[in-house]
Amino acid sequence: MKNCILIFSFISALGFSAQAQHVTTATKSLPIGVFDSGTGGLTILEAMLTLDAFNNETGLPGADGKLDFSSEYFQYLADQANMPYGNYNAENKTDLLKEHIFKNMAFFLQKNTTKPDVKMIVLACNTATAYALEDIRAKLMGEGYTVPVLGVIDAGAKAALEYQAKYGTGTIGVFATAGTVASNGYPRTLQAMAKAKGLPELSVMSQGGAGLAESIDRDWSYYVDTITKARSEYKGPSLKNSVYKIDSLLLAAYNFDKAGNKLLCEYDDKGSCLDMQLNDPSNYVRYHLVSLLEKMLREKTPQPMNTLILGCTHYPYMRDTIAKVLPSCTIIKRIMSIVIVLVLLRMLN
Repeated sequence: MKNCILIFSFISALGFSAQAQHVTTATKSLPIGVFDSGTGGLTILEAMLTLDAFNNETGLPGADGKLDFSSEYFQYLADQANMPYGNYNAENKTDLLKEHIFKNMAFFLQKNTTKPDVKMIVLACNTATAYALEDIRAKLMGEGYTVPVLGVIDAGAKAALEYQAKYGTGTIGVFATAGTVASNGYPRTLQAMAKAKGLPELSVMSQGGAGLAESIDRDWSYYVDTITKARSEYKGPSLKNSVYKIDSLLLAAYNFDKAGNKLLCEYDDKGSCLDMQLNDPSNYVRYHLVSLLEKMLREKTPQPMNTLILGCTHYPYMRDTIAKVLPSCTIIKRIMSIVIVLVLLRMLN
């Protein structure tokens, strides 16, 4: 890959201006709800809190020296009791996943003596967006709510196509949770957008990052910072994992970080490694990105990858490691305007 761009999927608010027009004066002072299954959505919240891309008076693109969300406040909800969301599809529990998401949306819309309800909900979770966004909109509309609900998938897809239109076509990589990959949300959205633009079918290759988001959130099944040897409770990639198998022939390509307890082995009495387990988020990144590149080689992908979408809000935390594994990638933190600002300006004016 001579040239590659790394896209962080932020916010897309396409199709919400009509809903925003129904917001009353009484709701203008309410907070914005930001939802994720864990801490990854904080990358979305950070982007919103530090954004100065629009004129706060006119709503037109262009910085005005005032943060676009300086007059807003937020409720952040992380459903860590039921995470990781990315694994529900593999266990045929997508209905249960939606049930969890609906309950969290109901929390945002509740108001009592300790919290107000919200005027807008941002699904800062790719898996929730992929499996439940349209259902949430339909459910809230059916219950008489006019609260806009925003997702993240359209933003990443739009940014990828904008980059390719400017710099040339290539394979678009999608690095997301296993659940988001299984939903086919990104390829479906990318192909639909390309068709609408009159473009030929895209080359898209996806990799489910099993264990990465979980290790970032310190899920015990995938990462424990105090252990020193392999364990039976581990669920991540390993030499013995039939789905996410560490290929012993690719150890040089993985280039795992072996410092401390970041890589664990189960040894026999001769000192040979019978099983290898990852025990650090950086090694999950190395495993999955090398697996993505190997998949492209096996399937003889006709075009090299020039665009990589990080389809999980946890993954930007690992941008330094990603840059080391894919040194030709240019990391773009804000690839597109955050249209949510325009929606808010309509609500506040």
